[in-house]
Amino acid sequence: MKFPFDLAENKEFDAVGFGTNAVDYLIQVPEYPPFNSKIELTDYIQAAGGEAATTMVGLQRLNLKTCYVGRFGTDGEGDFGLQTLRDEAVDVSFAEQIKGARTQIAFIVIDQRNGERTVIWHRDKLLSYDATEAPVEAAALGKVLHFTPHDTRACLLMARAAKAEKTIVSIDVDRVFGGIGELLPQVDILISSAEFPEKLKKAPSTMPVRAELNFAPRFFCLKYNFDSPLPKKRRKHIRRNNKEQKTVWRVRPNQTQRTNAIKQADARMYRAKQQGKCSGKKENASYLPPPTVPSEASKGIH
Repeated sequence: MKFPFDLAENKEFDAVGFGTNAVDYLIQVPEYPPFNSKIELTDYIQAAGGEAATTMVGLQRLNLKTCYVGRFGTDGEGDFGLQTLRDEAVDVSFAEQIKGARTQIAFIVIDQRNGERTVIWHRDKLLSYDATEAPVEAAALGKVLHFTPHDTRACLLMARAAKAEKTIVSIDVDRVFGGIGELLPQVDILISSAEFPEKLKKAPSTMPVRAELNFAPRFFCLKYNFDSPLPKKRRKHIRRNNKEQKTVWRVRPNQTQRTNAIKQADARMYRAKQQGKCSGKKENASYLPPPTVPSEASKGIH
């Protein structure tokens, strides 16, 4: 694939990630429990995640040099999440642990029948960056600056600093945040859920997101859910592309390409290898939920 831009040379990193990290508790159940009931889980695992942190790990595994910029709590989850990045050789010199804060966590309930998930999450407000705290000195250290816009004002300053030094700016966004209308024109690569453009269009006029919606990123990627109502021809085209590329993402045809695809792919591949069902060749494996693995293996699942 040919991208419509050239990457700057002589940068310290191939990519710098700014934004979310998390520790996920993936809980596998035979079926999603009905309201006000109990169900015995079949497996569970603690795994490091978060969109920005996961992206940096994925790129590092592809032999690119990456740096993660973000905040952890001073709890056990923070120690775990930060250590997993170090174990993956991601540079964390701009990462920090905030005293008194709790690391972002998520409890992810996975239906064993089909692999569908329900995410229950929380992010401590102490982990947020305001505009005065934006680590702009890290913004242009990479050929690409990739972020999730939870802290929109800080992201805006980072994006402007990056573009001033000819760094490509990339964003992964699913929700409409206040001030994002000012941020989006700074973006070269826009990665969003299929629903995001419509959410942005329908944002209330009183919400400060619609100031500048006349923008055109140089590269635009939508994460499609195949249950979404798409035109027949478009749906067929996406499915065909998804099938051709499934060895890259390792997802089933017609399944949503999750934002944490790397984590799910690792878990599936690990279980398949354990069961002797995977040789590493192209395959159409069904969803295999995250196993309970030894600590030396679990530290590598992002």
